[in-house]
Amino acid sequence: MVLAEIIKELDAKSKSLPFEEVEEWLLDACGAFRAENPGKLRELGALYSEVGSFYRNRGKFDKGERAYQEALGFYDQAKEITDGDAGSSDGARDVDYATTVNNFAGLYRMRGDYETAIGMFRDAQEAYRRIPHAPAGLYASSFNNLGITYLEMKEYEKALDEFAKAQQILTAASGEDYFMGSVLGNVALVHYEQGDFVAAAEKMREAAACYTASGEAGKPAAEKCLATAQQLERMKKSPA
Repeated sequence: MVLAEIIKELDAKSKSLPFEEVEEWLLDACGAFRAENPGKLRELGALYSEVGSFYRNRGKFDKGERAYQEALGFYDQAKEITDGDAGSSDGARDVDYATTVNNFAGLYRMRGDYETAIGMFRDAQEAYRRIPHAPAGLYASSFNNLGITYLEMKEYEKALDEFAKAQQILTAASGEDYFMGSVLGNVALVHYEQGDFVAAAEKMREAAACYTASGEAGKPAAEKCLATAQQLERMKKSPA
């Protein structure tokens, strides 16, 4: 089975089967792929990154942490083979590597280990920065995710700064309306937490416009944002 087929089947099984059954299948699939493709280090890294996200999204943080660490280990091995120097930064120019670090940082955020998460999100940002023409959505996500971390920490100005950087990256790209809606929704949450309901409502309406522009997939999110904006507009402004 090729990597793409494993990931596709994992997504399908995750939607229809109990966790234990999916986990058993996934571990068998990983073992088989690893045995059949011992030299495909980057693909192994991508596979174990998916395993890390599988566990992370289900709150199995210890298992997710081990899977992400294994993924990064495969990328390190691939880097050594590619450039013959384990200390080279070439591995950081790989999109899959940067995305794994970004997702791994998300595990620490979800677990409440904010300091570790912040450091890893910064590492992901630097890794994406080194990639020529890095995918805008992925690069922006490292700033958006760090913004969410600061939001949860109630460090609102730092959160707004990270969201602004994500917006800047997305504005320079095309086809990122849906993600822009998500970032603007997060900005609205910051204003809400600060007690500025007028600014929060304005950002919710901007988010709704972006979701609408993204097409059919964005309609439910747009409707939710508009409903939230209307609720906020009925509330009194009481800045912190």
